[in-house]
Amino acid sequence: MRLTDPERVSLAEIGKCLGRKALEEVAQIVRPETILGWYRQLIARKFDGSKRRTALGDQMVIHADANSSYDPPQAIRIGKMLEEIKAIHYEEPCPFDNFDATRQVADALSIPVALGQQESSQWRFQWMIRNRVADSTVVVGTEG
Repeated sequence: MRLTDPERVSLAEIGKCLGRKALEEVAQIVRPETILGWYRQLIARKFDGSKRRTALGDQMVIHADANSSYDPPQAIRIGKMLEEIKAIHYEEPCPFDNFDATRQVADALSIPVALGQQESSQWRFQWMIRNRVADSTVVVGTEG
């Protein structure tokens, strides 16, 4: 069975409302991960900034922070999309403490990958830099 784009959009919206657990109970034709993936794509298209990008051209700078959301294959797929829209960096695509996953993503993309926002150890920062886990680190300072 082949679904049309409007059918996939409809399933994606319903799937998001139901959630993964309910989808696992009712999904018969398509896996829950696929339906929720369609929803993420729908949201990505909605907020890709293309209308503003068209109006502003290269004056608009796009930064992306994934907040540790993806495994390497997903992160790379999203990173390729960010490369297409000329985003200038991709922050924390994989869980922040999974250096191997982040390095795999950084090696697969031309867009700079950043991490370190959640890191509090100077020794781990040094290790990340020394071992080129990402292309840049994010240092968040505190006052006082």
